[in-house]
Amino acid sequence: MFVFISTMTLVPWGGSERLWHEAAKHLLAQGAAVQTQTAPWPCVPRPLEDLAINGAVVTFRASRAPFALRILRRLSSAAYRRKWENRTRDWISSLPSPRVIISCGSLLDDFSQLVYLSEGRTPYAIIVQAAGPEIWPYDSQLGVVCKLLVNARRVFFVSQHNLEDVQQCLGMELPNAEVIWNPVNRGSTLRAMNITLPHVPEGSLRLACVARLDVHAKGQDVLLKTLALKKWEARDVSLTLFGEGPHRQVLHNLARYLGLERVSFAGQVDDILLVWDRHNLGVFASRYEGLSLAIMEAMMLGRPNVVTRACGNSEVVEDNQTGFIANAATVEAFDEALERAWQRRTELSSMGVLAARRIRELTPEDACLEFAERLLVVFS
Repeated sequence: MFVFISTMTLVPWGGSERLWHEAAKHLLAQGAAVQTQTAPWPCVPRPLEDLAINGAVVTFRASRAPFALRILRRLSSAAYRRKWENRTRDWISSLPSPRVIISCGSLLDDFSQLVYLSEGRTPYAIIVQAAGPEIWPYDSQLGVVCKLLVNARRVFFVSQHNLEDVQQCLGMELPNAEVIWNPVNRGSTLRAMNITLPHVPEGSLRLACVARLDVHAKGQDVLLKTLALKKWEARDVSLTLFGEGPHRQVLHNLARYLGLERVSFAGQVDDILLVWDRHNLGVFASRYEGLSLAIMEAMMLGRPNVVTRACGNSEVVEDNQTGFIANAATVEAFDEALERAWQRRTELSSMGVLAARRIRELTPEDACLEFAERLLVVFS
């Protein structure tokens, strides 16, 4: 049985969940048994409902002790504590031949219920979706993280940059590490499409950032501060921020404080075709990242991007050929890269064609099927 455990707690669902979700569907289609465990939310995310319909057993982590355990706490606090602390171990142990896949947003996630796997006989693998010095674990957490990574059958990273970053953090190489591709949304559909020109006035920049509204990771504050520079105020440039997240109000406040009148917030938009039909350049000032799915989707649709070097995004974007790379997530560095895009704004369509060709050459037809097949080999 394949047991997929997501340690993400920031939002009910995100792009980082797509890899294991689609891989689980492929395994179900091949007749494998699948269980999942995710954080509880008031509403069940639609992809989890989809897995349940396809035959998976969908479960949620307990946010508080069940009634029987609360009674035990009154009778014996020590017995209660042991039972509560071992709840994940007991659950996994009750499953037939469990093969565990842990999907983590970063190494700062809570692994307290999972570290026991590094000491036992249950085989497991880990997916690390993001890494960077900004989210390195503290010294007090390093022992748990190191044990989990070193003893896993495989540790999957979604960019070479992330793998190297984690090895630097640990001070050692991970011989069990492997770099895989994250899936592009509607990948096969996008791959088959002809590249269409955006509906944008000639010589204008219509910028789009498709990302969780979280400045710690995605750096939207850098975008707003860059566009507040006098030269950008005098140019025909606008920015649309797509997505939701914990910094929506903060970013609204910043845009108002800076007096930015050509910045809009579009919220969560499912139709990625509509996004890029009206925008001709992606802008992503990520401070840390795995490899942005939004950038890959933009490239599929023939849109170049301005990205930061501080993550795996520079592994797919070729500077001055299929996009523009800022050397850091700072206003100065991003302004320099965006200025290059402005000077070549009449070439963005031809750069987009090269970007579409490049991302098709790099990525597999079905990254999730490829990952599911890797899991079958890893756990064979």
